[in-house]
Amino acid sequence: MYIIDRIGGKYMKRIVVVFLFSIMLITPLMNGCSKVNKKDENKKTIKFYTMHSTNEQGKIYSDIIKKYEKSNPEVKIEIQEITSDEDKLKQMISNGDVDLAGIKRNQLIEYAKSGYLMDLTDFIETNELKDRLYKIALAYGKYNGKTYGIGDSPIAMEIYYNKDIFDKCGINEPANLEEFISACSKLKNGGVAPFEIGALDTWTLSLYYGTITSQTTGAKVFTDLYGSDSRSMSNINGLNNAFSIYNSVCSKCIPKDCIDINYKQCVTDFVNGKTAMIPGGTFTVKLIDEMKHSNFNYDVIKEPIKYVDEPISSISASAGEVLVIPSNSKNAEDAKKFLKYIFSEEAQNIYTSNGYVSSLKTANKSKNDVEKVLLEHIEKADENSIAFTDNLEPNVAENAGRILQELFEGNIKPSEAWKKILKLSSK
Repeated sequence: MYIIDRIGGKYMKRIVVVFLFSIMLITPLMNGCSKVNKKDENKKTIKFYTMHSTNEQGKIYSDIIKKYEKSNPEVKIEIQEITSDEDKLKQMISNGDVDLAGIKRNQLIEYAKSGYLMDLTDFIETNELKDRLYKIALAYGKYNGKTYGIGDSPIAMEIYYNKDIFDKCGINEPANLEEFISACSKLKNGGVAPFEIGALDTWTLSLYYGTITSQTTGAKVFTDLYGSDSRSMSNINGLNNAFSIYNSVCSKCIPKDCIDINYKQCVTDFVNGKTAMIPGGTFTVKLIDEMKHSNFNYDVIKEPIKYVDEPISSISASAGEVLVIPSNSKNAEDAKKFLKYIFSEEAQNIYTSNGYVSSLKTANKSKNDVEKVLLEHIEKADENSIAFTDNLEPNVAENAGRILQELFEGNIKPSEAWKKILKLSSK
């Protein structure tokens, strides 16, 4: 027992020494962790919500945030994908639970009317963004004479064509509606589908129809009438003419079996030489280049087709999500500083290096003739170029797509189309 006690005593002494030594080592580390945590607690946290998937385009913002936080260690920015629950989003914006958010154009109009958004007009003027950003990027954030946000991804609506097929059939780029229909007739006679649209996806019909309304009607009238009753919306100048032009193109240029194909199939047919032309946006270039074979030769119509003699706007365009600051944001000034950085040369170079078009003009560099034309078209876009459905209430936009499908199939007259859309939307 004595030996065991002696041995146990020795071990106990060692254990005590090791224990005390461990405490001496751990205590500074714990104090260090405490300081780090305390340091994090002292940081201002900006809550940033984006419509873009954080695994895809939203990842660009994660990269931008890392650079910003490195230069601004006193700020922490939390990025999340924005909720698709409209009611929840409205509540978050109105309560100021978000500091910076990327929202849709129609949401911007609704929230601005309700007083939920901060007026950024002076911010844009002070930071000299008005001349540095594309007009369409600012138009997407504008309502009732004030600018509440900035669009982050400018896109022009285009028509792409197969150069080899055009050369073979002796066709030049059509300049107006008459030449466009004539070119389609020649292509049909040459055994080629002239113009595919992927009508199974209603958004492609709305996208193309918007290229017509930008010319016959302009977008500003839809901004001014947003949320109005059916009577106020019923007599919009040039709208029935737009449906008539759309109907003419559908009946004379687009194969009827397009109603059974989606947009991806439409692009597939284009790169395989089954169709001579397709509509699309700036984003379509990426799709074409991913799918085409090495000797596929395509171009974009350089001067937008004139559907009327005196277009209100020659371009239809979008600007992606609109970055806004809620009027009740608890960190509005810090959110403004970060918003300013987002549209800096440094941050927007991250955007363009990932293959996207920047809202900052100087950040874009065209790699070829097609990209040069796309940027020229974006430069021309203004507040009358806003995409047709982006300026409509969601139920009106949805019904517009449905009626455009019916018109494509010949189930409704052009003169009845808008009345039918308003009737469906008023239920």
